[in-house]
Amino acid sequence: MNINKTFFFSKNVICCLLFAFLFVSGMYAQSCDAQLMVEKNRNSKSADEDGAVYNMVLTNTSSAVENYSISVKQLEGSCSNVAYKTSAANVDLDVAISGNAARTSGANEISVKPGQSYNFTIKVTVPKGTPSKRWSCIQVEAKSPSCKGKAASTVLKVFVPDVTEG
Repeated sequence: MNINKTFFFSKNVICCLLFAFLFVSGMYAQSCDAQLMVEKNRNSKSADEDGAVYNMVLTNTSSAVENYSISVKQLEGSCSNVAYKTSAANVDLDVAISGNAARTSGANEISVKPGQSYNFTIKVTVPKGTPSKRWSCIQVEAKSPSCKGKAASTVLKVFVPDVTEG
């Protein structure tokens, strides 16, 4: 009977420790949710000689302050639409990121409180000699080091018109 009491006691201790571990780890788990979008959902624009400006909004929908690194990448896949359809290859355009909030250590790193938004702009310009009537697809991504593998992203679609066609 003494062995049964010891066995019952050890099962209870193990269950209590397991419950305590799960409870504590749940308290410190972060929700790494964020939303990245173009203001007014205007992610398709034409870029003339003055370029195109996209007003971006990054919203921290997690429960903790997050540091985000913002990056851009030119995509190869077509992003032409019905109005300006083309089968020509995408062109590479010049992309600049600028913002108005306090930055952390990196050039494109920012800190956003839970429930807050960070507004920034992306300016896309067309280098001289770029073929016209072509598209450029640019992926904008906001990653947080504490959110392994997860990122908020959106794709900007830029059409380079023929400026001689007025």
